[in-house]
Amino acid sequence: MFSCRDVNDKADLLAGHKLSPLDRLQLHLHLLICRNCRHFINQFEQTRQILSSRQWLQHDADAEAEIIKKFSHFFVKRDI
Repeated sequence: MFSCRDVNDKADLLAGHKLSPLDRLQLHLHLLICRNCRHFINQFEQTRQILSSRQWLQHDADAEAEIIKKFSHFFVKRDI
């Protein structure tokens, strides 16, 4: 099963439907038990939807990826 750090590292792959079936299962199992990661994934998806709804970002995928990268550190949950 994934750790919180794994969820953070693979969030973009989940959103892009690029996870392997095994990774997807492990991530979903982790989300069943970790409220903080569920919250992180929900916020990540909301951010992606907001960014993709902006016309000026729809034409520049690199800019969108850079903005997501810059703000993703706000949602990192550290394993204790």
